[in-house]
Amino acid sequence: MKKLLGFMLVLVCFTGCAKKEINYDEPSSIKEENYATYADWVEDEMLMIDYYLEISDKELADIKKDAMNDPEYFREFVESFNEQIEGLHQEGK
Repeated sequence: MKKLLGFMLVLVCFTGCAKKEINYDEPSSIKEENYATYADWVEDEMLMIDYYLEISDKELADIKKDAMNDPEYFREFVESFNEQIEGLHQEGK
């Protein structure tokens, strides 16, 4: 019985931590604390950046490289980016 409860707890934790679908209309819904690793969060943020900006794959790769080398700068960049995108959405409503 204890093994079954333990297994169920692990299953609930695993499914709760699984990636959620990205809401492109609400960029700030992608919160770093909801990801198992910083790199996982960066991946989803890169999808968001790619969605909104018309930049090359090389530029995306450069942004990702910078994100991995300087997490604080990337966090600030993402916060500013998200505010701008959400502002555009507010203007469009």
